[in-house]
Amino acid sequence: MYYLARVKVATDNGKKVTWKKEAYLVNAVSVTDAEAIVNKDFADDMVEFEVVEVKKSDVIVHLSGINRHNDEKFIFGEQE
Repeated sequence: MYYLARVKVATDNGKKVTWKKEAYLVNAVSVTDAEAIVNKDFADDMVEFEVVEVKKSDVIVHLSGINRHNDEKFIFGEQE
């Protein structure tokens, strides 16, 4: 199942810290699991962040360039 995680990420431009909101699609078994996955992903980044929301996504499948019918990779419609 996919979850949408909204994360506030701090960026320091040398003058001040600004916060940018980012969205992440997370493949997880629950809201709690999705939040843990996001936290783990950011753990080594040395950036300040806050997970502000995690909710179930309407996404039903994630397509990644792999033809799911025969597991061959396609790039721009051509076989790799």
